[in-house]
Amino acid sequence: MSDGDSDMDDRVEEEKKKKTLRKKYKPMESGALDDFHSPTRSMSPQSMSPRNSPRSSGSPTCMMSPKKFPVYMKATVYLATTGVGISGERVLDAVSGQYPDSSIHVEVIPSLNLEDLSTMVEDIKTNGDPSQSIIASTFVKHEMNQRMAELCAKEHIPYIDMIGPLLTCMEQNLGVRALQRPGLYMPKDGEYFHTVKAVEFALSHDEGTNSCDWPHADCILIGGPMVGKSALSVFLGTMGWTAANCTGDPAAGLPEALNDEVNLQRVFGLISRPKVNPDLKRKKKRQAEAVESGEMEALQTMLKERGITVLDVTGMPIESMANLVISYLDERFGDLGLGADDQFRMGPSW
Repeated sequence: MSDGDSDMDDRVEEEKKKKTLRKKYKPMESGALDDFHSPTRSMSPQSMSPRNSPRSSGSPTCMMSPKKFPVYMKATVYLATTGVGISGERVLDAVSGQYPDSSIHVEVIPSLNLEDLSTMVEDIKTNGDPSQSIIASTFVKHEMNQRMAELCAKEHIPYIDMIGPLLTCMEQNLGVRALQRPGLYMPKDGEYFHTVKAVEFALSHDEGTNSCDWPHADCILIGGPMVGKSALSVFLGTMGWTAANCTGDPAAGLPEALNDEVNLQRVFGLISRPKVNPDLKRKKKRQAEAVESGEMEALQTMLKERGITVLDVTGMPIESMANLVISYLDERFGDLGLGADDQFRMGPSW
């Protein structure tokens, strides 16, 4: 045998060894993730058993039943949370961005407790498409994570526990059990989430909506047509103040929601009396009509008779209007404005 033939045999043997290693350690080779996402790949029952599950080592995992799932280009992620799901949504938005060619819809299921979980899963099974559904959760209570995992396994719906593995890892490293109390945040995060809640309060209490919550608001704005009530409420929300608003109507009188439970020192009337001209009639027709008809003057009189502070915001930008309202609140109630145990200041868990 020539030296050339010998070298060729050696190369063949070396290539066989490499192929054997690639096959044996395929998850560590480049392209392993491509194989993971391949439509032909399926999860075996053994690979998803508790013994082999990555979660047993403290790593987050998608908990799936031993059933084979077809691969789709769209999915609905149901975010189960004891609050309103802001922190979970931010994580899911970041993950969804990794799949620009797929359609991923996130639907938040808020304010859940342990008793609600079976109903939630049953609703998804009945009204949704379990084959294209994923359930994710941000529960800090272990019993809720365990119950959700059991329900999803029974219905063959993939389940992602977004918080539990991190809590378990922290407990192991710190040697301290988690409090498992929803809604607890570090001070910086607490301030941020309170601002978010204040903005949501403004949006859900616009134009008299949910007026039964007025006693819990930092301030209530009653104004004439198109004076900027809604924009001011949201802007105050970005500054951490909860504001509700409605349009005042002298013909109908003050809203019934202004009952004895509402502190009138938190109520502000907003009026605007700009010069009526063709430009105003084109841009703010309803406001121009209110000024010309005397409705704005009548509103001011009605509010003052009830002892409500009336602010003339003619020509004011939103920032100036907000500063004016806050100056009154600070003067009357100090920095806090509401008791620390108020449900809307503390808010539900997120």
